[in-house]
Amino acid sequence: MNKIMQQFINLNSGAEAQNDIVGGKGSSLLKLSSKFDVPKGFVITTVAFDEFLKSSSIEEIIKSNKADPLDFNTIVDKFKNSNLPEELLKGIEKKLKENNISDLPLVVRSSATIEDSGKASFAGRFKTVINVKGIENIEAAIKEVYASTFTNDVLSYCKNAGKNLESVKMAVIIQELIIGDASGVMFTMDPNTFDEKTLIEAVVGLNEGLVSGKITPSKFTYDNNKHAIESSDYTKQSNAIRIKNNGIETTNNDKDIKNFLDKETLERLGSIGQEIEKLFGAPQDIEWTIKDGKIYVLQSRPITTHKSFYNQHAQVNNATDVFKGHAASRGVAKGKVALVNGPNDIIPDDSILVAEVLETEYSTETIKMAKGIITEDGGILSHAAILARELKIPCVVGVPDIMSKLKNGDNVVVDGSSGMVYKSDTLPPVLNTTPTLDYSFIYDFSKMTEIDNTKSYYEQFDNMIIYYSDKEMNLAELQKHLGNKIDNKQIIYGSGPKYFIYRQYLLNNKDPEMNKLSQQAIEAAKSFNPKMVDDVSNMLLAKAKHYIEENNKLENKEALETKKLMVLNLMRAGWCYTLVNTVICEGYAITTMDKKLHDIFKGNESTVFDFTSAIDSGEEFNYGNLSNIEKDELKNAKEFYTMVRRWRLDSYPMFKDIGATGNEYQSKIRGLVASLSTHGESSNEVKAEIIDFFNSKK
Repeated sequence: MNKIMQQFINLNSGAEAQNDIVGGKGSSLLKLSSKFDVPKGFVITTVAFDEFLKSSSIEEIIKSNKADPLDFNTIVDKFKNSNLPEELLKGIEKKLKENNISDLPLVVRSSATIEDSGKASFAGRFKTVINVKGIENIEAAIKEVYASTFTNDVLSYCKNAGKNLESVKMAVIIQELIIGDASGVMFTMDPNTFDEKTLIEAVVGLNEGLVSGKITPSKFTYDNNKHAIESSDYTKQSNAIRIKNNGIETTNNDKDIKNFLDKETLERLGSIGQEIEKLFGAPQDIEWTIKDGKIYVLQSRPITTHKSFYNQHAQVNNATDVFKGHAASRGVAKGKVALVNGPNDIIPDDSILVAEVLETEYSTETIKMAKGIITEDGGILSHAAILARELKIPCVVGVPDIMSKLKNGDNVVVDGSSGMVYKSDTLPPVLNTTPTLDYSFIYDFSKMTEIDNTKSYYEQFDNMIIYYSDKEMNLAELQKHLGNKIDNKQIIYGSGPKYFIYRQYLLNNKDPEMNKLSQQAIEAAKSFNPKMVDDVSNMLLAKAKHYIEENNKLENKEALETKKLMVLNLMRAGWCYTLVNTVICEGYAITTMDKKLHDIFKGNESTVFDFTSAIDSGEEFNYGNLSNIEKDELKNAKEFYTMVRRWRLDSYPMFKDIGATGNEYQSKIRGLVASLSTHGESSNEVKAEIIDFFNSKK
């Protein structure tokens, strides 16, 4: 292949290319275009970037400055004043015609080799040029993207991410600009709580308004397990980003986003998100747009969020004012307010940065100066919020009129875990916080205890008891049931999905067959043995298939005992799915994995995160000074994590295909249970009676 041919790869070519050739974004889009609607276009590879650095003498400037800080102004000027090789420009024109996008508005996007990894997104740090027309403007846009590689901001970001700027290469993506009716971002896992929810944020018009944080988006939550929209918060957007000549502008908006995003469309979006997560094998940060009802995927990258076993929540007893926003980056910080009106404003060290919107133009160094961040507009999926999470800076966004409610020097506490901001006359010398266990990590039935037959449960971890009980049970009732067991303990009410699963566990385990399957599943998940997880999960899939086949043989038979047997078969099949998907993959296995990694890395949560992120993104992990025994444990951990993740992503479609989960399964079992509930018994009461009936026959 000659050098010019190496400089281009069509997005719809079906080719696979490494990051060092097409960059992080290009690699992702090549993979996405094989299965989803991706705007037409092509990648200009890093081969062209290398050639341009040589032909423009920029490479010599970089090498000559190697011993000193790079002179970025000189480099950027050189980019602007150098022409792209004629051969490359002719190749671009040929590719534009080949993709039938010569006369269409285009977007010219960065795709650096360091971009969109599992550990660092570089969100908003490199250049994207929107609404580009004509080869001269395309050339100028490409040079802008190239030049954005060499900035103080990227250098700072590289240092923070442990990367070397001189090793960064830039590919460029040229695509048709889809002028969507509505656009947005979705995270296939909640980046703050790590719940199995897809968060969707959307704006009218182009996506730039959302990712820049300039427009507060509408927000939606999709339940990944129920495959349905759980909540919708439509926000009236007075502005939208639209194209104008060779560029974009903010204009007044008179369109209602509800016209483009109904429940069915949102559920299609959520479903696409789950398919993309499965394609990449890890939770994803996805940009999308919709035009005339057609959903286009604009990019996808791993979610870069630091995981922790604990949340910190602020305890502020002397607050004079309390403001509520959206939790964008977990943690708690205190400090004096610094109102910021633009990216060039100076931020005093250790202040709380308060801005109308934290635009992508704010440098990494500026943001790093802040102990906490509060914004008036923007969503939790904007570039700025992503950066705050990566830098582990507590951040609350979308606090109404906060710029007018605070002034420079005000004392505030930012609780990025709850989305609360506290103003007080004085700041406490020591900020009191309450550490609360992050229940997305903790899933161990052996630590759950029923409270005196109340159908409410509590759990004990370390020296702290956290009660997760029905919210109707108040503190006085808890004291009546548990007495001094709750003295000096933090009490948190809730009834999350795992408590529903626990109740199912208690019910189903009255059936000897399901009890046996439960114990095998828990034993496999706790084993830290990837082969055992695989073998038991395969066994559960085979068992579910057997129960469904047995059930199908009984269909259309009206005998009462036959109906009961059909329900039992369906219960067993559905429980097999729950054991794989929830008990193993979301529960014990992840808990076991995280505890093991915390032991190996001596409790260093950042290193734990780096290790799992490296697996998710396919990057190499630096084992450093670990012993051979620890390295062997990590090799096993990687195999175990990979196996669990594969089952987590594959279990729903596999069990759905055999009829052991999904809407059809639920409809079938609900209908049978309803027909057996002759005296108004609840579903669980009917199921318990069925289990007792067959136990009595043995």
